Amino acid sequence: MLLAVGVWRIVVVDFRGILYLIFAFLFILFHSGVDVYADKKQIKLYNGFLFVKMGKSLDVNKATGLELAYSSAVQHQSVLTLTKAESVEVCKLIINLPDNDVQLMVGEKGKIVKRANEISQALQIPLVNHAQPNT
Repeated sequence: MLLAVGVWRIVVVDFRGILYLIFAFLFILFHSGVDVYADKKQIKLYNGFLFVKMGKSLDVNKATGLELAYSSAVQHQSVLTLTKAESVEVCKLIINLPDNDVQLMVGEKGKIVKRANEISQALQIPLVNHAQPNT
């Protein structure tokens, strides 16, 4: 949004648009996520800027399991005066540690279940709740 406003402001010859562009590029370069290191049995929660990732590593040797949590989310789509809302099933992959739970992934059920099985085998952690959700 800032990027579009910045370009528009520059087109109408308002040099404050340059500030919008600078902030837009800074926000685009920030990212965060989770890295799983199977060989070290660690996960790393990080915040990054460009190619630099800074964060803390958590040891998963004491993890009690990987958990699949199912929920539904409502997606709204609007085009001019037409509005459509549909309920979508969302699957979350959570690793249960003694002091906290860390959400690793969120997405479509098929992709998350496949990745959960791979992570479970690589880290040798049992997949706790992999049953179908009640519909």
